[in-house]
Amino acid sequence: MLLNFISRSPPSVIVRRKPWVVVAEEPRLVAMPLTHPLASRAVIGLAELLDEPFLALSESAGPLRDYWLALDARDGRPPRIGAEIASTDETYEALMDGQGICLLAAGNAPLIALEGVITRPVRGLSPSRLALARSMREARRRHEYLDARHRREPGALSATAQSGPWGGLSDGRPGRNRVFVDRGGVGSGDRSARE
Repeated sequence: MLLNFISRSPPSVIVRRKPWVVVAEEPRLVAMPLTHPLASRAVIGLAELLDEPFLALSESAGPLRDYWLALDARDGRPPRIGAEIASTDETYEALMDGQGICLLAAGNAPLIALEGVITRPVRGLSPSRLALARSMREARRRHEYLDARHRREPGALSATAQSGPWGGLSDGRPGRNRVFVDRGGVGSGDRSARE
């Protein structure tokens, strides 16, 4: 599961239910057609974009929609929605049709900045953070598999302590995570990884 979130930690509902780790932090950019009046600028201030129509995720996206509309940085000014988008292709087409501009993470820029579309850094926005999370059920299954394998083949796996969410089953307390190192690397409990 991939997560985008605004602050240094993900939404509290994710923290309670899933071990997670931030894997990337990158600036948010604005994408616009080359014909846009601000396209010639090297950096664009957020204040200059607030009256522009924005491409938005559907309302069902909830906090992600709000985040990519920069609601946290608008000082209460509501965004103008030019169109709703649900895919990279829809975003590119809406940009080319002049329906609006959109914010995106720098790592996604090559997917959007194709012929006729440009991206620019936005001054006044916090960076985007990408996190990976997994369910506690998945972590428990992994440990059940590894524990069973360890009982069958005691020399095949060795337990090592590791702090952090990818050490296995995590209850949020330091030093409570374990990872089993297989001869070939970290055991995942995934059948395809073992074969």
